[in-house]
Amino acid sequence: MNSSYNKDVAVTALEEIYQGRMKEDEQLRTFLVDAELSDYRVQLSNNPPCWRVVKDKDDEAYEAYFRVVGILALSDLPPVKRANPQFVKLLPQEFRPGDIVEATVSFVVVKGKNDVHHMFGILRGLCLLDPTVRQGTGDPADLPIKVVEKPIRVKRKNIYEEEEVEKTMRRKLSISDSH
Repeated sequence: MNSSYNKDVAVTALEEIYQGRMKEDEQLRTFLVDAELSDYRVQLSNNPPCWRVVKDKDDEAYEAYFRVVGILALSDLPPVKRANPQFVKLLPQEFRPGDIVEATVSFVVVKGKNDVHHMFGILRGLCLLDPTVRQGTGDPADLPIKVVEKPIRVKRKNIYEEEEVEKTMRRKLSISDSH
C-alpha cells in the first residue's frame, strides 16, 4: 500500500462488509457468535502424514476451513489451479495490496526433522470483495498503460571517412619505416 492509501475509508468499508455478512451469512454468524470449540479437533491424516483441524458433522470429520475478511497487505499469491464455477476466476496478479478480500484458510501441522513440528496456514480460496478503496490511491499499477509514439531513428554519421583512415595509416607506416 502506498502513502496515499486512505486507511480510514478502508476500515469503514471493511466494517460495513463485515456487518452485512453477519446479517446475511448464517454459517459465518454461527461460527463467530455461537462457535463451540468442542466441535473442532486435531486429527492425524495419513496421506500425506500430517495433523489437520477437523470438525465433526453427522458422524464424519471434515477439514475445517476458516474464512477471514480483511485488507490485503501483500500480494505474493500462489497460482490458481481450479476455481468454483460460480465465481469469476481472477489471476493472482489482479489482487493488489489494499484490496478488501475474504480468505479461506485451513491449518496443517507437519513433523519435521528432530521432532520439530511446523504449522502452516493453507490458502484455500481468495475472494475479492472491494477493490475501490485501493483504486483511488493513484498506485502506478492501477494507471492505464500509455502507448508512447514510435521513436524516431537517427542515422549516425561516420566520424572518420575511409580515406582519412588510409592516409593516417600510410603516414604512420612511413614514420615507422624511416626509423
